[in-house]
Amino acid sequence: MKKKISIVLGISTVILLLAVFFMQNNNDQSQSLSIHNEHIQVASIKLGMSEEEVFELLKEKPEEEMCVYGYEFNFKDKDLNLGFRVDNNTIRRITVKNNTDTLYGIKNGMPLDQAKQLLLDAGFIPDETVKNRFKIDEVYFTVVSKKGTHADQLIIEIIDDKILEYAQ
Repeated sequence: MKKKISIVLGISTVILLLAVFFMQNNNDQSQSLSIHNEHIQVASIKLGMSEEEVFELLKEKPEEEMCVYGYEFNFKDKDLNLGFRVDNNTIRRITVKNNTDTLYGIKNGMPLDQAKQLLLDAGFIPDETVKNRFKIDEVYFTVVSKKGTHADQLIIEIIDDKILEYAQ
């Protein structure tokens, strides 16, 4: 009888520890997103936002298109493209093509050197694998520049292990 109680208590302890670990892991990601979302000024759109929230906010639902890490919607009239995770239907990428919205204080048309400095000041580090791409943990920021002088397109995205597994 004591052996059964010990086994049940042991299993219960393991389950409790796993639950705490997963809750902490999800909380860490939510905290990380909230820190980044404070610096996203794009029609009230935020990383991690659900598909339903986006369509309610923007009052339109363009045609869904597939992409490498899930699917996306192109809001042509807003010069905005949103990529969604296939595993939970939340925003994983925001691409800004207009000159009014900002990501980390960067607007399209801004000098490239100034945009890069803002990212460095915010704690991003250069990602040597892609030109003009910076990262903090699983959040990547790319400044696309056609001529290498000014920002022409801004991309902030989450690339984590789950997304990479999906793409394989």
